[in-house]
Amino acid sequence: MMMKGKEIDIPRYDKSAYNGKGDRAKQEDWMKMNGPLDLVIVEGWMLGFQPIDPQEKVIQKEPGMEKINEVLKEYTMWEEKFDAAILVTVEDSKVVFDWREQAEKVRRDAGEGAMSKEEVK
Repeated sequence: MMMKGKEIDIPRYDKSAYNGKGDRAKQEDWMKMNGPLDLVIVEGWMLGFQPIDPQEKVIQKEPGMEKINEVLKEYTMWEEKFDAAILVTVEDSKVVFDWREQAEKVRRDAGEGAMSKEEVK
């Protein structure tokens, strides 16, 4: 991704937004960098997934999957800008819920915006 001589806004995430559900931080809180960048580390659970046909049964059965499927189309645009990518994944995606609940519990115990155990599920 060549950005030679251009200023690049690096988005930040605000985990405390919406009672721990999170959202992007305000753009004025983003970091600014000058390109080109040799390495960019991107964290995002949706990276590497591709949108599927909206008529698929999984989309119709699971609440919220329609919106996620729509957002995946936007991620494809970003992935096309990568020269290379290394995806770090877990063998069983169920552990992600355990990790998320651990993180949310730490935030709840600290009195910060966090999701309940039921919201994580």
